[in-house]
Amino acid sequence: NINRIYTKNVSLTTPTSRVTYNFWIAAISDAGIGEYSDRVQITYDVPETVPSTAITKITCNSLTINWTITELFVGQLPHTGYIMEYHISDRRNNSKLVPLQANETGYEILHLTPNTEYAICISANNSIGQGNCTTRTNSTVSRENLIIELIVEASRILNVTVNNSKNGDYIYNCSLECLPDSEWQTFNINSTSPTKQLTESIRPNTAYEVTCLTYDLSATKKEVCIEGKSNATTYTDKPEGPPTNVALKVASSDSFTVEWSSPNRSLQNGNITSYIVTFWLIDNEYERPIVTQRNTSAMDNLSNHSLSIDVSQRLDSKKPVSSTQEPQEPSKYSHNSLNIPILSNPIDSTSVTMLQGTMTSSINMSLDNNEERKRFIGIINVTSPDTSIFNFTAENLMSDKLYSLYVKAVNINGSGPMSIPINITTVPQVMGLKVENVTANSISVKWNMPNLKYTVWISLAVNDSYTTLTLNVTGSKDHTFERLDPYRNYTIGIFLSYQFGNGSKVRINQATDSSKPTANPQNLNISGKARCVDLGWNAPEVSGRNGIITHYIIQLQNDSEIYAYNLTTSNIVGNEMKCRETAVQTEYSWVIEHLKPNTTYNISMAAANIKGLGPYTNTLDFNTEED
Repeated sequence: NINRIYTKNVSLTTPTSRVTYNFWIAAISDAGIGEYSDRVQITYDVPETVPSTAITKITCNSLTINWTITELFVGQLPHTGYIMEYHISDRRNNSKLVPLQANETGYEILHLTPNTEYAICISANNSIGQGNCTTRTNSTVSRENLIIELIVEASRILNVTVNNSKNGDYIYNCSLECLPDSEWQTFNINSTSPTKQLTESIRPNTAYEVTCLTYDLSATKKEVCIEGKSNATTYTDKPEGPPTNVALKVASSDSFTVEWSSPNRSLQNGNITSYIVTFWLIDNEYERPIVTQRNTSAMDNLSNHSLSIDVSQRLDSKKPVSSTQEPQEPSKYSHNSLNIPILSNPIDSTSVTMLQGTMTSSINMSLDNNEERKRFIGIINVTSPDTSIFNFTAENLMSDKLYSLYVKAVNINGSGPMSIPINITTVPQVMGLKVENVTANSISVKWNMPNLKYTVWISLAVNDSYTTLTLNVTGSKDHTFERLDPYRNYTIGIFLSYQFGNGSKVRINQATDSSKPTANPQNLNISGKARCVDLGWNAPEVSGRNGIITHYIIQLQNDSEIYAYNLTTSNIVGNEMKCRETAVQTEYSWVIEHLKPNTTYNISMAAANIKGLGPYTNTLDFNTEED
């Protein structure tokens, strides 16, 4: 039947990569096989058809996209699924991929950012792979604005008011963010009562942002495309936290320096303007402070401000403090076992009595009005908000005394809580330093040690230069300096030391005993005539005199005679010239007379002090002239 259409199903293995098949057809009769038809070529590849897409719904934070599936043509493999790709229009690198089933024709993309344009495309998959993506569809998610007022009523009170121009019954789902810490709290506001007061966890001097979304209460309670935001910063309040890391930095016998850091940032409640430093003597001997301070100019390092307080002027009243007269801080700050009276309220600069003394424009020194408390109070002003470390120095204190100290931070609203008091003991001074024994080459000293584990540093100096000898003597009460020079003035200094500093140095002066000279006269020279000569010389070197030179011994001899001269320094004439024509400048001179003409003599001399005679000079030979 020439009009009949024949069909044949050919089973092939499902391809997993691109493949091309070729087909030929021939007719068969009793006589055999006829000629083959022309070749038919079929290629199996990824899908070539592109789904037709359309955005069918837009909400505040979602988009719905739909697509249609076209008929497959001969040689096209069936689709196994779809891949949807979407991203913010100008951020393709941050694309998100969503796999979809082959029978799906739509998808809702949720959790999108309002007022943002997105690009979306769809591609089909088959057993070989993923086809081309559709032309990207751009769509913008948008919402209407909701008017919100965030009003600060007090440092810890915020009022939120919502103003919706649309009529209806709504509920506003709001979130309040504490911006410095990114902490959140959520709450609801009903359109029938559009204002809500917030007090829980609200902090002073803190920036907040409130965001509200609108939900329709009429039926579905679904989100409506209306949103609003508002920002506000709460008022400042006095600090809630004390200064941190209060610690002793260095101490001596008459001073100490403490250092601290600013309170925790979240507890400052505004810019810290100053610090109040309060300290007192625990054994009830009190002193009146005088203020001194180094120049805190703009050139100073703003990371470190120091205040020096001179408390050398004693108060007339030394009445002991009674713990029953003194209000106490909460128990966590109490040191009742040490009988430390502690103030329960801050002492503001406006409520204290200013003391006599040297004042500066940037620092106030004051005393508590209650004379029974006798506390020394220094106020350190903060000159830069970037300053985070401070220190305070009290000077002219008593040695070996126990003091207690605390610090408070102050802002424009008042002072905050005090730091936990720290106790500071000034370093004792060495007592009873005295010389026990002196020789020409040694000095022995002795002192009294306090019953504490301090290190003793003892030093020896000549002419106030403490570089000659420094010893670290731990636990000793005496020491002998040896190998010293005779008849030399020495200064001996001693002080106690521990990890935070050194005590004041106690000094005594002592000279070693003298000993006989170890050096001979210098620059011996002689010149003269037939019967007399002039002898000149200089005193021995200072280091070899070992005492005061009292006299000189001269030995003179020729072949047959020996002469000796004992000259006291009080009788020696300097630079006298009788027997020579040209003067020689020397410290001392002596005329030797009654010599023989044309005779060879040799001469030597030595210096002496109260301990004995020193070495002679080398022999000097000379000839008298002919008569």
